[in-house]
Amino acid sequence: MTGNRRSFLAKISGLVFGNIVTRFTRAENSVSTQHLIVKKLDVNANVYWRSDSGYESNRQSAVWQAIKPKRYPDLIIQASTEADIVDTIMYARSHGLPVSVRCGGHSYVASPLRNGGILLDVSRLREVAVEPGSRLVKAQPGIRAGELSAILGQYGLAFPVAHCPTVSLGGYLLGGGMGWNGESWGQLACFNVRAVDLITASGERLTASQDTHPELFWAVRGAGPAFCAVVTRYYLEVFPLPTAIAASTYIYTMDALDSVIDWLETYKSQHHPKVELTVIFNTDNNSQSPDPRRDRRCIVSAVCFADDVTEAKTLLGAVARGAPKQSCILCNEYQAKTFQGLLASSKAAVPIRHAVDTVWTSQSAEALQQIGEHFTDTPSRDTHVFANYRAIPDLKTDAAYSIIAPMFILSNSAWIKPEDDEACLHWSDQLMKSLQPSTEGCYINETDFMRYPERVKQCFTSESIGRLKVVRARYDPAGMFPAPFELG
Repeated sequence: MTGNRRSFLAKISGLVFGNIVTRFTRAENSVSTQHLIVKKLDVNANVYWRSDSGYESNRQSAVWQAIKPKRYPDLIIQASTEADIVDTIMYARSHGLPVSVRCGGHSYVASPLRNGGILLDVSRLREVAVEPGSRLVKAQPGIRAGELSAILGQYGLAFPVAHCPTVSLGGYLLGGGMGWNGESWGQLACFNVRAVDLITASGERLTASQDTHPELFWAVRGAGPAFCAVVTRYYLEVFPLPTAIAASTYIYTMDALDSVIDWLETYKSQHHPKVELTVIFNTDNNSQSPDPRRDRRCIVSAVCFADDVTEAKTLLGAVARGAPKQSCILCNEYQAKTFQGLLASSKAAVPIRHAVDTVWTSQSAEALQQIGEHFTDTPSRDTHVFANYRAIPDLKTDAAYSIIAPMFILSNSAWIKPEDDEACLHWSDQLMKSLQPSTEGCYINETDFMRYPERVKQCFTSESIGRLKVVRARYDPAGMFPAPFELG
């Protein structure tokens, strides 16, 4: 064991590492405002060098999906306090080591997993403090969507958390955050961040907001894995939980796609931000048809987040008016939902093998036609393509997140067997290629920039890339937090 390693291990072995215990108690202060108090259980430090027996299992568990890239950090540190992070950064500085940060491991391309350097895992930082009177919540980056939603729900509050309940807050917000009822609540989740506590590459603790360190604050809202510091706490604006959540679902065969497109293209001019309208292409796995192409389906999902039943029925009624009912296989209109129920039903909660990519486009009708044509020969029956109509197609907030359009498309080809990797990845690539003529941008959180680094330039405007370079040069001049791609 080298002297450096011995001194580092001796130092970090004395740190307080902890798991967050799900014991939440309520207490009243002098003005009867309820607060959420989170308690922690102390455990020993988790530090893994490549020679340690637990290294490989922890390296693989750092990646949520079943494809585990062959990238190997020198050291994995699982932190649970801000002091842990500061000590890790100071060690990295003194040894010239790069640092990548993992919050929950939900990056489909495993962007935090790099060769060499330190993988800093902050998923144990999961404290949440709620002050309902101020509608401001303090949340650490490791808290998951389902957990945060459940905590807020106790107070009649909500936040546009990720659609999948196991996605952690940190990486989700850094990349923008496209979540439930997002357009009604600030358009993107990151635009509801009012400040952040963070630790810079120099080990300095800062609070960044619109008034203090505004360029860091600009970058933290959308820079994704290009951000150049470690966020330890988000200050979030939250919202009253909608009292009337309802959904209407219409299922069609692919033969009806033209009629579906006509319907939705007519409706989109009156699309309300409280209605999350998505076309989903999938396969009916219960079908007995001898022709697998007949199993492909087109589903229209309209989920409404309303203040009362009357408003919900009005908004969903506007969607229903043009629906082609005669060709509809199944029609379920106005089904009552709960916020937690929507999260629990997420199809993305199963960690199998995935190929994921995204597109922003203004040519919604043409894109839906292209997806329909390409979807007839999916190699995996667990493939889904989601085409989400946006009610607010223009960005009104100045932030690193800088690309948007009237339709967002996410392709998720999922499968189980490694021998199917080539066919499923090829199918995903070909879909993206077919959509390229109408592509106006990509979403950094769900774009395969590891295999196709040129797509990074489609995730930001050229102006934003220039500003990100300036911020990185100022706050991380030595490049301790390297992005997993070139900014150009």
